[in-house]
Amino acid sequence: MGSTWRLQRRAFDEMLVRAARDAGAELRWGARYLRSWFDEGGHHVVLLTPKGKSEVDGKWVVDATGPAARFALNAGARRIVGDRMYALARYAKIRTGSMTMQTLLEADEEGWWYGARLPDDRVLVMVVSEDETLRRLKANNHDEFERALCATKLIGPILAKLALGRKRYFTTPVYSSRLNLPEGEDWLAVGDAAASYDPIVAWGITKALDDGIAAGCRIAERNNGSGVYAERIAARFQTYAETRARLYEIEHRDGPFWQRRRERSRDSGQLVG
Repeated sequence: MGSTWRLQRRAFDEMLVRAARDAGAELRWGARYLRSWFDEGGHHVVLLTPKGKSEVDGKWVVDATGPAARFALNAGARRIVGDRMYALARYAKIRTGSMTMQTLLEADEEGWWYGARLPDDRVLVMVVSEDETLRRLKANNHDEFERALCATKLIGPILAKLALGRKRYFTTPVYSSRLNLPEGEDWLAVGDAAASYDPIVAWGITKALDDGIAAGCRIAERNNGSGVYAERIAARFQTYAETRARLYEIEHRDGPFWQRRRERSRDSGQLVG
């Protein structure tokens, strides 16, 4: 399958923070968006920080708040959702044993599983399915998740050879969606705020970095209102939707999960118009 890449996320984020500071950015940690308004003086954004409310004024706003798209939705944009799934992930430290560095993917009747070794001798295993299934897997302190994992044919036997430390579980929504309006008067949305992708396509980090570069170029060029950025987001979403549809078509299972994925993958191209 070729070379395997693993991103050491903490080191990567620290590198980005250093670069932002070197470029003159002021960082406010633990801040949460509350509200904003726009007038002749530019944008005014109110944040809730550990020290209380804080107002930030600026000519441009880049919304990087993830699928919540807090600023963009407040500015009048609307999120169009083509498919809703949920992921239940388990992280743990490897105490003894070794695991391949290859990314592991496996389908079952109710969804698909992902397994990967992470930096610092950690291992991640995740199942992506629908809400009802995840509620069942979370039951009895995640015992149902553990049973379902043991029943897998590929990932379960590999992980069974490891002695693991404390297991931590997280649930997150997995939406295939985009904003109908990813840009406006001196603002634009990037990354998952602009369009959120199914992780089966594995474009998340690349998309976020690509949007950041495009946003910086657009702001520097001051080509506000050209519509080029929105067209770019829509064109990429079209490519994503086609790629996602092909991936789900590969799996020929007839269970409800797979039937719905194939139907919704074919329909997701309509989100571009």
